Amino acid sequence: MAPETSVEISDLRGWSGQVGRSGTHLFEGHGYALRNINDPEFGRIMDLIKGDYSRLLPALHDMLLASSENMDRAKNALEITANDYVDVDRKLAGSLAGADGDVPVGLADDGVADGFNDPSAPTEHLKDPVRGDQEIPTVSFGILWDRVCDLLVTLGGPDPRTKVATLLAGDIPKATGQADAWRRLAEFIDDVQGNLAGGQTAISKTWTGGASAAAAGHFQSWDTKFDRVEDIMRKTAQYLDDAAKQAVNLAQNATDAFVLIVSLLTAAFTKASIPLYGQAYLAAKGWEAFKLYKGVVTVVNVFFTLLRSIVNLFISAIGEFGRESLPTPPKA
Repeated sequence: MAPETSVEISDLRGWSGQVGRSGTHLFEGHGYALRNINDPEFGRIMDLIKGDYSRLLPALHDMLLASSENMDRAKNALEITANDYVDVDRKLAGSLAGADGDVPVGLADDGVADGFNDPSAPTEHLKDPVRGDQEIPTVSFGILWDRVCDLLVTLGGPDPRTKVATLLAGDIPKATGQADAWRRLAEFIDDVQGNLAGGQTAISKTWTGGASAAAAGHFQSWDTKFDRVEDIMRKTAQYLDDAAKQAVNLAQNATDAFVLIVSLLTAAFTKASIPLYGQAYLAAKGWEAFKLYKGVVTVVNVFFTLLRSIVNLFISAIGEFGRESLPTPPKA
């Protein structure tokens, strides 16, 4: 009668080694996130996302660390299982092999582990993030004030125009740099997931039985978790990029509108004393200034709508990144 459980020991050990490498890769991803995704300060214009982003960052770091730890536990459980299968006393308690109970096991060992080389190198994605080329908008306060600003710069002082633009737009290079780091981390996770999927396919050809089914279920849970994590990382990267671009546009629109409003009202007030014509001119220019102001308000509202969407993503991500949401590691 054919055995109900079969296993090729070299393959099982090869699979264990591949799982262990994935744990090491995840630990390196944890270090990368600590170095490159670690600062929620993007400037006042994006203060709305600061609080939730500051809570998301440690959740991301802890999730990657816990994933590495759990993968190491899964590796150890597979190693113990391989040893239990060949142990003459069949001491199965506490390992995945315990799922096979007293079922006869067909053991094989050709000394070769086929199919457990990583097809991808996840850590190749963990390069320094690119901070982008979004330029801070150019601000002008008018001919007279621009001359004053130029004089301050000539004397070695800060340029007030740059200070205002930076205040409005925020730290755009930092935002785009972290967006790129999130994107690279998503590609990294995708490679880790692909390596594990390839290994699971390979081990399923030579390992059957209750323990094999339990292990397959465990790594299927990881596959689902990686899909969710990767999706959040890609969305976060895109949202931060969008926020950076819109922040620059908003800053440019706001400063342009401010200068134009000042110019319109200054001209209007100089002519306001002229009977009839002056009052009509002031009213007309005042209406133009008001429309410019309303346009800026519209742009600001669109920007804040994007920021609220980002906040909602961060809130859901914090739960998805929780340690308790990760697949429970096998007990070795």
